[in-house]
Amino acid sequence: VDHIKGLRREGMSRLDAIYQGCDDRLRPILMTTAALVAGMAPLAFGTGAGAGSRRTVAIVVIGGQSMALILTLLVTPVAYSLFDDLANSPRWQRLSGSLRRRKKTVASVAVPLLMLGLFLTWPARGQELRPDTPEIAKAREAVSQAKRVGVTALERKLPLAEALQLALKNNLEIELERTNMATALAGVKGAQGAFDAVLLYSPLLETRNTPVSNTLAGANGKLSEHLLNNNVSVRQRTPWQGMSFHVDFDNNRASTNSPFAALNPTFTSRLTAGFAMPLWRYRQMDQDRATLKIRMKLKDQSRSEFETRVSDVITRAVSAYWDLAAAIEDAVVASDGVRLAQEQHGRNQRQITAGTLAPVEASASEAELQRRIDTYSSAIGLVTLAENQLKVILTPDREDALWNERVVPTDRRPSELPTEDVREAISIAIQKRPEIRTLELRFEQNEVTKDLARSATKPQVNLVANYSTAGLAGTQPQTSGGGGFAAAFGPLFGRVNDLSATGGLPPLPPISIGGGAIPAAYIGGYGQALNNMAGFGSQSVAAGLAIEWNPRNRSAEAQLDQVAINERRLKLARLQLEQGINAEVRTALQGLETARQRITAARASEQASLEKLDSEVRLFATGESTNFLVLTRQNELVDSRRRLVGAYLLQNKAVAQVQRVLGTTLEANKISLQ
Repeated sequence: VDHIKGLRREGMSRLDAIYQGCDDRLRPILMTTAALVAGMAPLAFGTGAGAGSRRTVAIVVIGGQSMALILTLLVTPVAYSLFDDLANSPRWQRLSGSLRRRKKTVASVAVPLLMLGLFLTWPARGQELRPDTPEIAKAREAVSQAKRVGVTALERKLPLAEALQLALKNNLEIELERTNMATALAGVKGAQGAFDAVLLYSPLLETRNTPVSNTLAGANGKLSEHLLNNNVSVRQRTPWQGMSFHVDFDNNRASTNSPFAALNPTFTSRLTAGFAMPLWRYRQMDQDRATLKIRMKLKDQSRSEFETRVSDVITRAVSAYWDLAAAIEDAVVASDGVRLAQEQHGRNQRQITAGTLAPVEASASEAELQRRIDTYSSAIGLVTLAENQLKVILTPDREDALWNERVVPTDRRPSELPTEDVREAISIAIQKRPEIRTLELRFEQNEVTKDLARSATKPQVNLVANYSTAGLAGTQPQTSGGGGFAAAFGPLFGRVNDLSATGGLPPLPPISIGGGAIPAAYIGGYGQALNNMAGFGSQSVAAGLAIEWNPRNRSAEAQLDQVAINERRLKLARLQLEQGINAEVRTALQGLETARQRITAARASEQASLEKLDSEVRLFATGESTNFLVLTRQNELVDSRRRLVGAYLLQNKAVAQVQRVLGTTLEANKISLQ
């Protein structure tokens, strides 16, 4: 037709152009037809094994080429002339003009309708699975009943949510991480202990004998003293401005053989209250308060690390769950491949029995059947391997009943897919990743250490104040004129007074050594001493400053330098972490998109392979195909289905990976940490 149109453009009439075109194309067409017919003739008349299928192909080629010769030389020129008459008729000219006027209107309506149709027929984001065919359902049942080591016939239908609950409840890694949280909590409790009140009780009983050379100091050259102390004190540090206070209650009983003791035994009680507070160094931050704040941050950090560990375990549990589901699906595909090989082997045997197929084809189909049985056995082994890996995550110990059950995942696809926008995903990851929170807590710990180091560089000025009240009581020795040293002159004074009475003279007055008689308030026991103390008759007040200054203080300056270096290191770590998160998010989203594209391609490949196999089987039944081609089409179908299983597995794992890198694993699986 193109040749005829070219001749007409050169000025030749339509009829002459048709004649000339047919004449020019007659020779190459006849030569092509003769060559193909001559080449197919040996196949059409040949005999031997496979001659039936070859004869059919040759006859089709010869008949088709002969029909093409007739159509090209006779039908095509006639049809060309008829359509040319129609195109030049007045009625067609009017109709074509009307169509051109409506062209824009039709296009404006057709384009939106076409887009709407594409939208309605576009596959869903979730790439839902198609329902099982009866053959696949039968293969699935065969896989569920396959003999496997270590499991009974009892099946455990396991949804993904239940698998995650078992992982949270039983996983040993999570339990180990819980101990780290308990350790951090114990550290906080230990740091708070620095501000606990401390009660001190010091009872002391002492007998002291001291040799003396002066007989007035003690009888027989020995001063004997008996002491009993009962001292109670309370020490308390507070987290407010570094202040600390104390209360001391001291009690003493003493007896002696010294003649100079006006009271024997004596009871002494003293109550002292005081406080100390830094005015410069360690006022805003000291070691104990810094330790408490850091331990509180470490507790929050351990919780963040616990969340990271739980997210990691959940991600691995989800991946192991989908691995098992994919292993089962792969075994189902392998089982269906065995079925297809058995069907083809049966067809071969029937044709061999009928004499239409060479016996050697049975060996070929038998070899392929055994190869697929081997593949199926390997697939069953992989099911056991994937199942055991999942059980390691879900069980608390080797005695758990789940080890003896067949785990059957009931979920086939994730309920929802994460966001696809890269910028939004990176923003979500920066906000929700527990590693970011852990690093922020490390920044806060470093700030506490900086405050402590900055405070340590200042001079130390402490305000100290004490107030005390004391009480004293005792028993006065029974002597003639008084106690103590005066009692030694008792006999002499008695003889002098007797002589004075005989001579009519008045007696001598008692000897008084010191400032006079002992006050009556001091005469008594321990209760009188407490009463005197409570009367606040003997009070003491002390207040002052304790100043310490190190002009160089290089230790504190070095600590401050180390804090600055650590702060810079943490900032660099933050940049490095954000860069890593950026790369992880982009990689995970690309993996998800790749999985979707692979699913689309694998679905199309599966459908095309299935259609090719059905066509090949029909051709084989009529003798128009070979055993090799049928087995090849079966392998193509099995391979397409396996690639589809792998693509779905990649998508499921990619979803879990995206959730992990976004920090939304717990939220996506509806898990909250208490």
